[in-house]
Amino acid sequence: MNDKFTKKAVSDYVVEDIMQKIKNERFEPGEKLPSEKTLSEEFEISRASTREALQKLEVLGLIDIKHGKGSYVSNSPYLKPIQEIVASKLLTADVGVEELLETRLYIEQGTVRLAARNADDSALDDLSVLLEEMDQVVEEEDVEEFSRLDMEFHLMLGRISGNTLMKRMLRTIRNLMRDQQERVNRLDGVLDVSQKQHREIFEAVREKDPELAQQYMTEHLRQIKRKFASLN
Repeated sequence: MNDKFTKKAVSDYVVEDIMQKIKNERFEPGEKLPSEKTLSEEFEISRASTREALQKLEVLGLIDIKHGKGSYVSNSPYLKPIQEIVASKLLTADVGVEELLETRLYIEQGTVRLAARNADDSALDDLSVLLEEMDQVVEEEDVEEFSRLDMEFHLMLGRISGNTLMKRMLRTIRNLMRDQQERVNRLDGVLDVSQKQHREIFEAVREKDPELAQQYMTEHLRQIKRKFASLN
């Protein structure tokens, strides 16, 4: 890949390429995409840029990312032109962190309530495995990997909620906040506190207690908001 491309431009290039392949049916509905490693080598870009491209494709509704399993073309991966325009605007919207945090709070209060109502044994097992991975990453103080898994935890709750629109909105917001979130996670003590709060949220979801799950999520996001404020 040419060095003149920015990281954002690189990920958008990959998005456009995969979108075209889906539209041309080179990737069919339900088909598993090549791994992050394979795509990175094919496009000669970093894993981070490849991951960003896949996340954008999920926001657009073209693929489903399944933790630990890979990325799959959605069963109905065809967007109408107007949907593509709206999704593109969301991905590049010039909005402030304060607005993003407020929007994220309202969305995640809803998704976690729905997750607490809808989580089945399989979903709870997936969350538990993910949290174990996060525990290990906290011990290793790997901020970059924790930030990735942190995003996956919240998005997994979105998937469990069963509300596709809320999940995609959350994915868009998290994409826009990725760099700032990693800066917050580098602050002293944040990884330990955040992981403790993730565990509390999980326990409330497992107990099928929507009110408690919402309470813990609200406390978690307000703590993040305070940390964001401390960066300025």
